[in-house]
Amino acid sequence: MRKKLGWRFALIGVVVLLAIWYLYPTIKWATLDNTERKALMEEYRKYDAEHPKPTLSEDVNTYFYRWYKGDKTKAVNLGLDLQGGMHLVLQVDADAAITNEMVRLKNNLRRYFIENRVIVGSLSVENHTIVIPVTASVKEEAKKSINQYSTDLDVEDAGDKLLVSMSSDRFSYLKTISVKQALETMRNRIDEFGVAEPVIQRQGNDRILVQLPGVEDPERVIDLIGRTAQLSFHIVVDGPAPEYVLLGRYNQRLPANTFLAPLQSERIEGQQAYYLLEREASVTGADLVDARIGRDELGSSAVDFQLSRTGSSAFGKLTEANLHKQLAIVLDGVVESAPSIRSKITTYGQITGQFTPQEAEDLAIVLRSGALPAPVRIIEQRTVGPTLGIESIKYGFRAALASLFIVAIFMIVYYRVAGAIANLALILNLVTLVAFLAYFRATLTLPGIGGIILTIGMAVDANVLVFERIREELRKGKTLRSAIDTGYAKAFLPIFDGNLTTLITAAVLFQFGTGPVKGFAVTLTVGLIISLFTALFVTRTIFDLLTQRRWISQITMLQALSKPSINFISVRYVAIAISLAVILIGMGTFVVRGNDNLGVDFAPGTVLHVRFDEPVTTQAVRSALSAGGLTETVVQQYGSPRDILIRTTVEAEADESAEEHDSAVLVGQKIADVLRGAVQTPFEVERTEEVGAAVTADLRNKALLAILYSTIGILIYVALRFEFRFGIGGVVALFHDVLITMGALALTGRQIQLPVVAALLTIFGYSINDTIVIFDRVRENMRLRRGQEFTKLLNESINETLSRTIITSLTVLFVVLVLFFVGSEVTRDFSFTLFIGLISGTYSTVFIAAPVVLVWQQLFSRRRQNVRQAKTQKKKPDKDARDLRKQATDESS
Repeated sequence: MRKKLGWRFALIGVVVLLAIWYLYPTIKWATLDNTERKALMEEYRKYDAEHPKPTLSEDVNTYFYRWYKGDKTKAVNLGLDLQGGMHLVLQVDADAAITNEMVRLKNNLRRYFIENRVIVGSLSVENHTIVIPVTASVKEEAKKSINQYSTDLDVEDAGDKLLVSMSSDRFSYLKTISVKQALETMRNRIDEFGVAEPVIQRQGNDRILVQLPGVEDPERVIDLIGRTAQLSFHIVVDGPAPEYVLLGRYNQRLPANTFLAPLQSERIEGQQAYYLLEREASVTGADLVDARIGRDELGSSAVDFQLSRTGSSAFGKLTEANLHKQLAIVLDGVVESAPSIRSKITTYGQITGQFTPQEAEDLAIVLRSGALPAPVRIIEQRTVGPTLGIESIKYGFRAALASLFIVAIFMIVYYRVAGAIANLALILNLVTLVAFLAYFRATLTLPGIGGIILTIGMAVDANVLVFERIREELRKGKTLRSAIDTGYAKAFLPIFDGNLTTLITAAVLFQFGTGPVKGFAVTLTVGLIISLFTALFVTRTIFDLLTQRRWISQITMLQALSKPSINFISVRYVAIAISLAVILIGMGTFVVRGNDNLGVDFAPGTVLHVRFDEPVTTQAVRSALSAGGLTETVVQQYGSPRDILIRTTVEAEADESAEEHDSAVLVGQKIADVLRGAVQTPFEVERTEEVGAAVTADLRNKALLAILYSTIGILIYVALRFEFRFGIGGVVALFHDVLITMGALALTGRQIQLPVVAALLTIFGYSINDTIVIFDRVRENMRLRRGQEFTKLLNESINETLSRTIITSLTVLFVVLVLFFVGSEVTRDFSFTLFIGLISGTYSTVFIAAPVVLVWQQLFSRRRQNVRQAKTQKKKPDKDARDLRKQATDESS
């Protein structure tokens, strides 16, 4: 019966056309230079501003016009590691927000008591509680005033004082709203700064994720978004003078309601200068409605500000009551300037200081966007320079094209016509994958390119399974059409099982991964799903067309092994002994290295990729760092002689800035400053990864959970699809591969980072995929050869799938080797991990997984046999007794 191919080719045609349609904008955008891109983006921006509510026809015309001319919003979205930029994770100090709110409440309560003529002692804040000294005669009156002021306050009677705290609901609300306000403030500042397509989102309870593509001045950005920008105006009581001088004037005890604040960049007799200021601030940054860069009387950069109506009134009263006194302008606890008050000031004012134009502009931005409700700490920072991003794209796609070329040549040489059909499906796979990423605006990262390259190798696996099955059926004497039908039918389940187990690990990676690792999971998942369509549907349709039209009547293939009959099981003890020895050596090295095994993702520290204008030696860089006090650093060449990688876990010294940054995040700048002062050769910091302890602990937990859940998921699936003994064999092989790979990483001095964990989990999927193919053949043979000795059946199943195992392993290894040698340095640890894992996975499938299943089978079959024997022996005395009774009855009769 002729199969109807019309609808199948129609479906394939639709997929091809859609893939080309959605891929074109990416290709078009890639061909434009930066000048053309900026011109188009400006043209689109102006059009959108002029047409805020376009008609349907305008929308359609705009869509097709931009599709043809090039539109970044329709192209594949590149991750920061490919286009350059910054990745920051900031932690909001919500407790500080509570403290700030309690101080505000304290000041308001004091004013409220004065207005209502309630006489109490000096109010103070201790551990989120307002302490109010009271006498017995006014205690009840004070309680009544507090309740009248706010119903959200809890009042506790503590004898001679009242303890005022927030209600639990109000406390929780403030902690939540402080993170939300910080998020909005960050967004306002970044929008004012002008970064295109930033990512700003909440992460967990008290963290904010910020991703800024294309940023070229990371230090400026960190200062801009990390500054709390708490602005306040205070009357000067005394100063400026060194701290010890001011304390000496007041007998080491400051006057009530005053505090000391340092003067920005001012020193007296080599000592930091301070002002003594009144604590109460009648006007703060919350009263500002605008701030712009301006000029002071001397023509230097300054910041002009405008106050709200309420702020203007309060500022007028403050300045009128303190004529000829100094007014300190305090920003984040530091006095920027302290001009004398010459006249009453209301709506407008100016902040002066030793500002550069850029500093004045940034200060105006943070004041306009508002103060952060609480301080933030940068607990993770990753920066990639634009040059390195372009190189990563170049090397990544060069590796992908080389992989595709090598695999395509191999498939044609080995499988001839069938190989050419597989190559068509492979090209369609890649085109559809990239089109999918473009349509859904999924982010393509450097590990994501690794996922595409790995998809090439694993997509070939499905075709190899089908072709080897077709070969077997042809060997049995079937016609080509019958062999194709049977081959696809028998290959479907192992292909489906293998891809599904890999998808389990990809899903876990997406759930627990971060940034680039999620990109890897996305591309691998989509690639595998598309490969099922191309390998099982597209190639089958082409085969059916060729056979129905009688364009081919037979197919020829090379064959590495004709009928192997190797007794793999007989050497299982030797293989297990070798594996144990290799694992002991590798893991022994791993234990000895300790924390040196962990990269910056899992151990607090800093990694800098520095590119010098001329070649330098690692010894010169190491000596420069040691002279600067950075002795605990690892310096190594990174690719070319001009590229140096610096790793360190040195903790920064505790100073004022450490309150805003995690200590590990401060080291990168220190390293760069030391090198600039000691090395004559100019350089650029191409990549920075600085991760604090809070983040590394979180990433470690996520990595362990990812491995645990992947293992459980695979064990459950294999046990359900096959039998529990097969699940045990598969999981033992998985752990064997992971231990071998981790030992190899330790022996070669490499470190475990998130991409390496992604590679380890990919090995999970690949190894179990290899194992499932053999297990599926074992299950099939158990049905066909009932009663055959299990050891012999295992051997025959391994030999029958050996050709597929070798061909698949070789094609995937080709791909991984290309990624290792042609890809960038950033992917080298990733590809090395895959290389070792793939070799170990192929080995463990034959020499570990199968013997474990055999041992499990023998152990439990022996137990079942003992149980049967016990039951037989129990029944035998009863039978003998019945025989004696029967004999006695016969004799009596």
